[in-house]
Amino acid sequence: FQMPADLPDEILANRILVHKILLTDADDFGKLSWDGMNAQAPTITPEEFMASFIPQTAPHGHSNSTTQSIQDMSIGVARSMRLAFFNRIAHEMGQGNFGPVRELMRELHDKMRSLLPSRKDLHSHINDEDMSSISTTNDVSRLLFRSGYLLANYLESAARAPTTRELIACMEAFNSCDASDNPSIPYGIESEEMLVVASTGYLLHKTELCQVDVSNYKLSQAAPLLHGVGHEYERKHFKKTHGDYGSTTIRELQRMLPFTWNWVKKILSLYGSSQNLTAFEQKMDFVKGRGFVDGILFTRSELALPELLSLDAESIKHIRGEARCCVIASALSLHACNISKIGTSALSSIDMTDEANDARQALSFVLRKKHFEQTELERDVIDASVALTKALAGRDLTKGEVEALNNHARAVLHGNDPVLKLLDNRVQGFFRFACKWKPEAAASSTAAPLEMKTGRSILKTDCDAAMRHGIKSTKEEFLLAASKEALRLGLAYFGSELVEVGNEARIIVSLACTNYGREILGRFFEEGGDGANK
Repeated sequence: FQMPADLPDEILANRILVHKILLTDADDFGKLSWDGMNAQAPTITPEEFMASFIPQTAPHGHSNSTTQSIQDMSIGVARSMRLAFFNRIAHEMGQGNFGPVRELMRELHDKMRSLLPSRKDLHSHINDEDMSSISTTNDVSRLLFRSGYLLANYLESAARAPTTRELIACMEAFNSCDASDNPSIPYGIESEEMLVVASTGYLLHKTELCQVDVSNYKLSQAAPLLHGVGHEYERKHFKKTHGDYGSTTIRELQRMLPFTWNWVKKILSLYGSSQNLTAFEQKMDFVKGRGFVDGILFTRSELALPELLSLDAESIKHIRGEARCCVIASALSLHACNISKIGTSALSSIDMTDEANDARQALSFVLRKKHFEQTELERDVIDASVALTKALAGRDLTKGEVEALNNHARAVLHGNDPVLKLLDNRVQGFFRFACKWKPEAAASSTAAPLEMKTGRSILKTDCDAAMRHGIKSTKEEFLLAASKEALRLGLAYFGSELVEVGNEARIIVSLACTNYGREILGRFFEEGGDGANK
């Protein structure tokens, strides 16, 4: 088996990245990125960037650092280190030492030149020799205006450039003010030196983002090619890790993949016999529904993840967490309707107030937030449930209603609520529907052409890679069908989140069945009737 020569080696060397691409729908190729973030995420604005250079107090309600997630704390540490670095440069400028800011400008120019290696005519606009004469903040600003203009007009895409122009226009307006008028420094920055340094940092961030855009665009162009050969790629690497499963006896295969064999054996003993599953498609539907949903996503027993799902461990953990949040949130919202006597039909109303939508999002946030103590979790969930109930009812709650809501919330969180158990079954049924769903061949649509994320003309041709390679998109068709199913099951209020993770689960198990269905799962099913009883 040989990979196409035009697939970049740096992609093929990254097995996890290839797997991620195979799990990506054709409509989302343009969102692929090397760092796992959405490549089409909005650009941070100058005001948002500058906010990290303004001394801030702890947000209300977060004075206790133990309530913050590890991710929040790591972001805070990175922010503090960046602030200290730029503070030092600004301090040196204030003392008349422009050496550190020259180095920062040099880094900016080097990165910009690397994006335009052949445009020597433009290199003159970002010449490092001009930095030797820097002696005031205005000198730095003039160089920044030139660099910002070049970045916005020659390097960035039309979607990225406006925020760069916004920063330059703001700085030009500030510099044009008469100093005797004592103009206020933009963005609430404390000093002119810090404004110049922070602005340099923003242009550096935008230049690095431009470099990432170029790499991400190439990644999105490789995605359709990988979808054509990726299954063989994954089988090849799986064999390297676990052995050549295609040329083994069934006993050797069981020893080679013990976790997968134990999983198949267990689901057959719990949910049915292989003798009732004759056709291959029936067996794969059984794997997707009973095996993956009941046996992995919703299992309450300890189970080692099957080897053929080893690359999906984090995604499965995420899906399980989202399913749990949806079940709990749906149960709490039903109690909110019953206690306030507004009727559960309010949860599927299209005329939901902004306050109710905000309260729904607040409850979802609380359930996803990392809590280190049960009491903190209960307090936050109860507060969010009360706010949701008030928003749905459109009035304040009586003391008795608040007390009833508190009791129901605690019962839900402790798993002792009958409504919770009902909704858990419904959500489990939704995931079975999602994982076994198949598109109608005639309704499948081809992907729209990919939009390039950088302004470099060298890459502005042939963006319709997915269409040219015949890669079909099934995402929109699935989202529509899944949304209807969520509404039918009474899960519409938190249906958008549920539908998204349902799609994620569907793609994961479908890829596993495509890769290993016949040579591994199918053979285990043939043995399952006897092996399950041994």
